[in-house]
Formats: sequence, structure tokens, C-alpha cells
Amino acid sequence: MEIETIALWTYLVYLVISIFLTGIFGILVFKNTSSFLIGILWAGLVNVLLFIFGIICWFIFCFTADIGWAIDTLPLVGIMLGAFALILNIPILFVTLLIYKKLKKH
Repeated sequence: MEIETIALWTYLVYLVISIFLTGIFGILVFKNTSSFLIGILWAGLVNVLLFIFGIICWFIFCFTADIGWAIDTLPLVGIMLGAFALILNIPILFVTLLIYKKLKKH
């Protein structure tokens, strides 16, 4: 398996783990503060920071690894995956905290 394939799969696993960590963090903040808005804001902030960190690490890999011809398209693929995961994660986070809020009421 080539190094760019391994790096891409590692980046995808990182994005998925970030989605779960953000959801868990949002639920913990909601439990401690009992405020839906504060839970969403803090979890959203952690979400953005994790994805920015992932994109920065992806750029560092792309511009320091000796991967040959794929250097032209590989950074763009990483940015598109990171942006798509970030945009997809925000509604998932909102729905997760909303469901948790509804379950907590009952």
C-alpha cells in the first residue's frame, strides 16, 4: 500500500473520531451546564478546532512527504474531505444534543 493511501485512510479515521469526540464533549457540557446553547457553542468550538488541526496536519504531510505526482491533487482532496466532514458534523452535533435534551426531560 502506498504512503498516500495510508495517509488518506488515517486522515479519514481522524475525521470520524473527531465527530464522535465532539458529540461526547457536547453531551458532557450539556450535562454540566444544563444549557443547550452553551453545549452547542462549546462543542462547535471544539469541532472547528479539531478539524482545523486535522487540515493543518494534512497540509504538513502533503508538503513534506515524498509522494511524487500526487502532490498536486492530494492537498485539495484533504481540504474537500475536511470541509465536507465539518459541514456534515454540525447538523449531526445539533441533532445529537437535541435528542439528548429530549431524553433527559423524560
